[in-house]
Amino acid sequence: MRLLTFALVALTCSLPAHEVWIEDTTDGKLVVRFAEYGEEYEKSPGHLDSLKTPEAWTAGDDGKPKVFEVQKKSDHYLLVDAKPENGAQAEAAFAVMKRGDSHARKPIFYARWHQAKAGAATPALTFDIVPTATAGEVQVFFRGQPVS
Repeated sequence: MRLLTFALVALTCSLPAHEVWIEDTTDGKLVVRFAEYGEEYEKSPGHLDSLKTPEAWTAGDDGKPKVFEVQKKSDHYLLVDAKPENGAQAEAAFAVMKRGDSHARKPIFYARWHQAKAGAATPALTFDIVPTATAGEVQVFFRGQPVS
């Protein structure tokens, strides 16, 4: 089964090229990872501790968000009761950062888990990339509005 994961970085992070994404595990769970993609995952204690616990959810049967409990583990955040065959979204952030004379910033990360065979999706994040009805095609949205 081929699955797609979309990870978005809305603002730059103090750790160069780090990303947040959702991935499935061999035991059928969904987890949020923080690292440079393809490199060793950030761990706790360490840089994983600087990332606030993500908020994560899926669309409930009534169309309203169903929030997941999120548990911090040694090298990821576990989305309790999330299943790879269902969609999931997550938002994670750092505290406001300021260094020297630079402007203050608040890095925010958005991630989506969506099966390739699930078809089109609707935006559920402030900044979102969602699959369209055409295989391999995506649409970018910002605050629910399409971006060209």
